[in-house]
Amino acid sequence: MHGKIFNKKKLLIIVLSIISLLITGTVVYWVSIIVLLGHPVSYSSVNDALKSPFNVYKIGSGKNCEENLIPTDIYKLKNLMKLYLEGCKIIKIPVEIGKLSNLSELSLKNNLIKSIPLEMKELKKLNYLDFSFNHLEDFPTILTYINSLFYINLSNNRIKSISDEIKKMNNFKTLDINNNPIPQKEIKNIRKLLPHCEVIF
Repeated sequence: MHGKIFNKKKLLIIVLSIISLLITGTVVYWVSIIVLLGHPVSYSSVNDALKSPFNVYKIGSGKNCEENLIPTDIYKLKNLMKLYLEGCKIIKIPVEIGKLSNLSELSLKNNLIKSIPLEMKELKKLNYLDFSFNHLEDFPTILTYINSLFYINLSNNRIKSISDEIKKMNNFKTLDINNNPIPQKEIKNIRKLLPHCEVIF
């Protein structure tokens, strides 16, 4: 009698253990699937990222790239947070860049860019911008509409003057305009307009 009771208890323990293992395994399996599907991915080029655009959060390795054109369908990268295309000989920025609503860091330094599209004012989360070593001749006033910006590097361009509109940029922490043909008088004015900002000349 006791043996039968013991065997039933033993069998029950084995069955419960198997059920527990199956449940745990299933949970682990689905958690793994969810993690894999939601895991942010980094690519070295825009074209590679566009092949699987859903979870891309960063493009670029900081090294010189082979792309000299930003594809217009870059807007598909809805979750993109960091875009680094440096030394790519890029001439033009597509207006579609304004649809990258989650973009927080943008570096297009060492290119051939002469102007910035108005649509960039839609980048409400952008806080880091590097356009150094380009061909900008005027300070892009469109940047004054991006209140989230706190770092801008426009050094080594061809900027000759900066609009008083820059005073709107209250959140500025660093503005690098070193090695631009800006008159000394205007430099003093910039410091007055941005008293709480580190201005690098």
